[in-house]
Amino acid sequence: MFVVRVQPAEGSGSDRAVTSEHEDAAAVVDVVLAQVRAGAAVGVGAGHRRAGALAGAALRGARAAPTRTQVRGEGSPAAAHADAVLAAIADAARRRTEPGWDVVDALRGGRTQAEAAAVLGVTRQAVSQRALAAGWRHEQRLAPLAAELLVAAQGAAPPSV
Repeated sequence: MFVVRVQPAEGSGSDRAVTSEHEDAAAVVDVVLAQVRAGAAVGVGAGHRRAGALAGAALRGARAAPTRTQVRGEGSPAAAHADAVLAAIADAARRRTEPGWDVVDALRGGRTQAEAAAVLGVTRQAVSQRALAAGWRHEQRLAPLAAELLVAAQGAAPPSV
């Protein structure tokens, strides 16, 4: 089980943290990236018993973190590793320009660079340069690793009764 706690960005009109529960680690990575894009602080709790409490602690830590993300989990050191990988992805995402986000959005759906260029009305070379500057290739490679580490960060499953 994963619990994500999000503190919206200042000036967003809301100062209340929002909590969501997820079973799929890849979905958690997607949620974190979407919230990073919006400027929010994001805490992720990974665990079978205490995911909610861990998410709350992670959000408190995320508010002070440079990437404004943090992962806490029942399975250590996997939680620290998941935190590091997610922070690396979040750091790249925070540095993206709007044209970089446009390219990432176009490529995320599985389009080729040539197809993304046609959709965006730019050259394939422009798409390639923007994707490189946006850290798209790193995100593609690191997101599955972040998801695997989040699964490990849950710790051992409780015994069945």
